[in-house]
Amino acid sequence: MKLIKYIINLIVLTGSLVFLKRLSDINTLDGENLMIKIPFLDSQGAGTFQEFPVWIVVLGMLTVGVLLGFVIALFQIISQKSELISVRSKLKRLQLEINNLRNESIDEDIDLSDAKILDEEDRL
Repeated sequence: MKLIKYIINLIVLTGSLVFLKRLSDINTLDGENLMIKIPFLDSQGAGTFQEFPVWIVVLGMLTVGVLLGFVIALFQIISQKSELISVRSKLKRLQLEINNLRNESIDEDIDLSDAKILDEEDRL
């Protein structure tokens, strides 16, 4: 199963590299690669934005998306593990309580007899 997963990952990675290469080849204007200006990355607030090729921007956004997905998955795994630990501890406490109740001796001091009931009915 892991082998199939690795093969699929390699196919996706190779496909994305081919896509980025073609994207870089397509985005040309008069023989020059098109550049994307990224806001908030200006040099010292002079209004001059840094420019990046299209494929670098796409690759950067994909990387940010993958890392964000990993972080979200990590938080979900941690919360599920903590919930599992609390449920296990609660189950263990309940199992101990059941075992204590099961092993507790029945009080034999209780004397049930029909004679007392019959005597009370005769008095009425």
